[in-house]
Amino acid sequence: MRLLWLINFFVLLSSPLLYAESLSCPHGVGVPAAHSWEELKQREQAVAAYAARCERDAHYLAWHGALLNALNRPHDAADRLERALLLNPELMVAKIDYAEALTNLGETRAARQLLQEVLARPDLPPHLESVLQTRYQALGHIWLSRAYLTSRLGYDSNLTSAPRIDRLTLTLPDGNLPLLLAESYRRQSGITASLEFNGDLSHPLDSGGSLLFYGDMRLRHSPSVRGVDYAQIDTVAAYLHPNTLGDALLSVGSSFLHYNGETLYRSARISLAQDWQWADCRPRVGWDSEWRQYPQTPELDGRFAALSVGLSCHHQARTSFILRAGRDDAARRRAGGGQWRLEARAAASWPLAGGVLDTDLNYSLQRDDRSYSPLLANGLARRVQRWTARAEYRYPLSRDWQALSSIEVSR
Repeated sequence: MRLLWLINFFVLLSSPLLYAESLSCPHGVGVPAAHSWEELKQREQAVAAYAARCERDAHYLAWHGALLNALNRPHDAADRLERALLLNPELMVAKIDYAEALTNLGETRAARQLLQEVLARPDLPPHLESVLQTRYQALGHIWLSRAYLTSRLGYDSNLTSAPRIDRLTLTLPDGNLPLLLAESYRRQSGITASLEFNGDLSHPLDSGGSLLFYGDMRLRHSPSVRGVDYAQIDTVAAYLHPNTLGDALLSVGSSFLHYNGETLYRSARISLAQDWQWADCRPRVGWDSEWRQYPQTPELDGRFAALSVGLSCHHQARTSFILRAGRDDAARRRAGGGQWRLEARAAASWPLAGGVLDTDLNYSLQRDDRSYSPLLANGLARRVQRWTARAEYRYPLSRDWQALSSIEVSR
């Protein structure tokens, strides 16, 4: 962040304008380091009030992006600065600030490309050239890392992810047979504490590609309910390679779930994807394959292969959608045989009242190849649908701290 302020301060020296509000849209250049976080936040909120009116003004978007950069909000800053450059590709200050936002997001290859474009400009002020050259060279050798630790304390109305019913009805040829669920399979609620850690590591390569590593760990403990604690770990290693279409991605990963003192699930997967730029959006097509093991119920072991299509856009809000369809082939004979699966996810993130609202909606449909049992439902194939909706609101308290509240509903 100090580098960002330094660059902006130099730009400020070359312009007599710090902040000027026209009759239509506010414009400005430079974010001096002397401003406190609270002053910057108030100014950003004042500038954000013009978002609907000034969404087609490149200078306004660049100024808003610079303020968001200074507030350590690189996702939002990148969105504004990218739109500014779509409207005015030659806006130098926007390119410099966009490179800073991309660096903070781990997209060092794209940041280097932007800085290279700025360094090649004949109108680049001499006092900026050495600063940007140093930054450009540093991006070619660094490992960029980010880490987040989140703790939550709350109340969960269904810690066991159990159905609302307390009994099941088996449909047999001679009639229905009601069965009571064991207590451990019924719905249980209580206070729960969770700890989430996730981080990523990236490194640009001389070939123009990038190495990416990601890890996520989630722990949950519920002191009032026994047998519902769990630990979940996910890891990914990937290689990003630019090509004439856009970017190709090859990744490998693994997952692990430990529940109530036992390993319930582990998997290994490999995936290929290709995406490209289209206006404010990035379409993507991909293929992935996953090998799944269930140590406590090995009859569920199998291999899942799927094709996917997706779309992510950055305009007023950051939105994404992905549709994935595939087949799970059983490793050994199992009830229901193979399975066809359809998964869909829609997510959106947009600024709201000084904070950020994130929403996430997931849907999945699973259908067996054959009857689960000839004794159940007169031999019908099993069909399972799942819905999960989640909303989270994050509000910045300072440059490094934020408050958040979330709600999640599953069916």
